[in-house]
Amino acid sequence: MQPLGTPFPRNPAPTVGNLPNSQAVPGGGKLTARVEAMRCMGCALCLNLCPVQAITLNLTAVVDQELCIGCSACVSACPNQAITLAQGATR
Repeated sequence: MQPLGTPFPRNPAPTVGNLPNSQAVPGGGKLTARVEAMRCMGCALCLNLCPVQAITLNLTAVVDQELCIGCSACVSACPNQAITLAQGATR
């Protein structure tokens, strides 16, 4: 167990073949994280676990769709299930 205030270690970004996105969608495109703002409580667990730092906090989590690799670390971390992966997710 880590002391309070210690950031979680960052995991290396997963890859599929030569694609940086671990959730490549057949026919092109990729899955990226989408935050349901009404469910997000701003705990920042997802922010600390994102291997590419694609998440910022502005009262609720905000995902940079260009940086997101669709690894689903944030989805697994969210205690309120406020984050999902979707093709062509909006900000």
